[in-house]
Amino acid sequence: MHGISKTVYIAVVFIIIVAIVIGAYYYIMTASHKPTTIKTTTNVTTPPPTTTVTCPLPSNTSVIVSIENEPPNSVDPATGFYAGEDEIMTNVYQGLIAFDVTNTSVTQFMPMLASSWWVAPNYTMYIFYIRHGAYFANGDPVNATTFWFSIYRVILMNQVDSSFYTNILYNGTEASITGYAIPWGGLSRIGICHRQ
Repeated sequence: MHGISKTVYIAVVFIIIVAIVIGAYYYIMTASHKPTTIKTTTNVTTPPPTTTVTCPLPSNTSVIVSIENEPPNSVDPATGFYAGEDEIMTNVYQGLIAFDVTNTSVTQFMPMLASSWWVAPNYTMYIFYIRHGAYFANGDPVNATTFWFSIYRVILMNQVDSSFYTNILYNGTEASITGYAIPWGGLSRIGICHRQ
């Protein structure tokens, strides 16, 4: 017998090397991606921990207790903006109208200091009729002028709440450039009128 030819010998060695490389690759891939075993527990009787916070009712029924997560930055309606401040201001100050809490849609309103109101079909004019017999704590009457002053003050202060009136009651571009928010037309623009 003559030996194996050199070409066959090289081919066999090449096949063995390729088989070793493929085997090594397969071993590395399966060893590094072993499925994780998830340990399950049945019949768990211990519920997850819960935290209960209780707030006792005030002994004096004329006291309201409000718990907030941080102190308010301001309780001035012209500058107050955050949720905690808004919660306090909503309960301290009274507006013209408020959301109707008995209606689940947020499109219904109920009168507060306005006895009634009218909205133009194109939503560019709102007329509020102020409730008679409403007074501030110091005895001053609540009327159209007090509401005008409140809006005018907010605009002149040029704080965050003045943005509600941007380009409606004052020029927002001019205010951002100069830092001064001046209402357009003053009394004549807002249309203040007193009803006897």
